[in-house]
Amino acid sequence: MTGHGVLILVLVYLPPKKKLLRSDLEILIVLKDAVILFGDLNSKSTNWKCNYSNRNGRKMVGLAEDLYFNIVTPLTPIHYPNDVNRSPDILYIALAKGIPSDMILTDDIDNATGVLTNHIRTVVDDSSRVFLANSGCKELSRDVSELIRQKNFALRRARKYPTCENRSHARAYQCRVKARMPEVRNNK
Repeated sequence: MTGHGVLILVLVYLPPKKKLLRSDLEILIVLKDAVILFGDLNSKSTNWKCNYSNRNGRKMVGLAEDLYFNIVTPLTPIHYPNDVNRSPDILYIALAKGIPSDMILTDDIDNATGVLTNHIRTVVDDSSRVFLANSGCKELSRDVSELIRQKNFALRRARKYPTCENRSHARAYQCRVKARMPEVRNNK
């Protein structure tokens, strides 16, 4: 950005059941540089044309006044649910502080967004693995696949509800699979 300080862009996600904490916003907003927090903060408010207000939205309005930041929202809804009984809504908002009014936003933000996008793409590429559709392994027969599926279900149930009966059931399926696998390996 020519003639301006640093612009910090932060992509934020707040899970629906988490409370919006003042301390989290203060840490990011009190930076001396220009800051834009953007994302799904699960903060709904009729002030920015959401269908309803929730606890986080009401808190966000109060924090905007206390911490002197702007809430920037889309002019129209951006989420159109598949359920016809639900109304379109705004999911993503931006919180901005210290943005100079003479900043040429389109070029500066396009450049910063491009850098961020390239970085994300690089990180995803570096941490991704490619799996071949057919790795040369034979598919298991239907009865073996079903037996493994039942064993996994029994194990999940025994973990979730650890009764003697569920653990015994899971152990029985483990023994059946263990006994069946040498036969499957020999048939390959």
